[in-house]
Amino acid sequence: MKITNIIFTSIFVANMSLAGPIKTQVTTNPESVSTLLQSGSYAGMLAFVRAAHAESIAENDDEITQYAYLMVLANAPAAMRIPLAVDFAMDVNDITLNAQGARAVRSSLVSDAPPTLSQAQKDVLLQKLKVKLTGLSSAGESAFDFARLAAEVLMLLNGDVGLDIYLTGTETVGNLKILDGWTPTSEASVFAQLKASYDQKANDPANENRGSDKVTVALYELCRIRRTENKEIKTLEPLANLDQLLPK
Repeated sequence: MKITNIIFTSIFVANMSLAGPIKTQVTTNPESVSTLLQSGSYAGMLAFVRAAHAESIAENDDEITQYAYLMVLANAPAAMRIPLAVDFAMDVNDITLNAQGARAVRSSLVSDAPPTLSQAQKDVLLQKLKVKLTGLSSAGESAFDFARLAAEVLMLLNGDVGLDIYLTGTETVGNLKILDGWTPTSEASVFAQLKASYDQKANDPANENRGSDKVTVALYELCRIRRTENKEIKTLEPLANLDQLLPK
């Protein structure tokens, strides 16, 4: 990919420090990353991102190796993005990289050809997300991004715990109430109709926002279920609070 070549070359020119093996690879042969993305095995991708991450840290967050592993994480085939996020991006003590992992999972789940996850894969992913969410202790852009993306992932996986987190974002939820005309005590049928409306949008190939609409479909399905149980649409016991994590 010519764009990839230009990006790696321009970064390299700006940073002529002694290169490690991954840095040397991506600057002298940028096409190797494209080849890895197009035909590499999962084991090969995992080994690459782990090595690039370790090298980046060793070289004071070197931007070339950092760009390399983030590029693979974001552009790997949809079926590989989730395990890469679980085994790599959310397996480190770095909330910024954790958020990138959650973003990769979300993009995979809302893609036009989302992977089919086994129950075991879902359980591992859910457990990883929950552990990271309960570990959030202070406000910050990365912490907020991770919690927001994790909430959407959990909702896409039919997790009511995701709805609880999502509802703590009062500005977003308030805007949705106004836009779609619902209240915490609206009938289940209201949410069923909203779900059907967004489902139609989410399945329109011409709709550039269909990924976000898929999240809204999941949101309103969880709201519908909650109202059938005669529960109000309000947060109950959230693992994280978006309003509290939002930087002031």
